[in-house]
Amino acid sequence: MFEKFRDTWLGNKNHRDDLVLIMGWIKRMGEREGALERYFRHEGKAHALPPPATYTERETGDLRLYCMVVNPNLIFLFSGAAKTTIKAQDCPYVSGHFRDATMFSSLLEQAIKQKELKPSNSFINHHLIIEEGFELIYT
Repeated sequence: MFEKFRDTWLGNKNHRDDLVLIMGWIKRMGEREGALERYFRHEGKAHALPPPATYTERETGDLRLYCMVVNPNLIFLFSGAAKTTIKAQDCPYVSGHFRDATMFSSLLEQAIKQKELKPSNSFINHHLIIEEGFELIYT
């Protein structure tokens, strides 16, 4: 999902700068202290990038990338679009991405609680251990 999001918006001259900003925040988190809560917009069970404009030094644009922050070292990147309304669920472009991110986040959270997924919290081990037989079902 994320690769399609990146490729789509990289080719869009109206939102390429927004994508570059989002990619810069992802890079900054990887190089610094990780995925801290203040870097994300909180949208239900999901999160979104870029950070809120109150946190950044400049306007952040309308492009939203939905994701799930598990811990400072692990983020699931989903997809997104350009937001045209105040509420994500009201926007015809992002509402589907918002709904999917919320559903994926709920499923992943449940799998982590049930110990079907064991996310690492180590800077050395940037991986997720998936136990044999684990399935993430999305309908």
